[in-house]
Amino acid sequence: MGQWLRLLLGCGGIDGKRIVSEAGFQEMLTELTKVYEEPYGLGLWVFDPKNTNGTQLYGHPGGVDGFNAEFAFAPARKLGFAILTNSSDAGATLSHATAKIVFGYLLLQPQK
Repeated sequence: MGQWLRLLLGCGGIDGKRIVSEAGFQEMLTELTKVYEEPYGLGLWVFDPKNTNGTQLYGHPGGVDGFNAEFAFAPARKLGFAILTNSSDAGATLSHATAKIVFGYLLLQPQK
């Protein structure tokens, strides 16, 4: 997950090597549809900057029986977060709540 976040924060490149074209990366971040009335791109939720202290944020939760994951990233701020749990029911609540706390704190910090 760390390497995936590095790729996303590098806007499709990592360690000086472009993996995803600029156009492809921008398409991934573009709202293409609504899921549960929320903006959704190519496998990513596109969060409204009005709800994230003016910062464009993207992410996605996921899980299978016994495991849960959640990640989010803000390319403009070079911030990314991933939490992995080994619990299905409580894990979803734990990972979502933790992501909200961490990003809430990070997004309130002044931009440099």
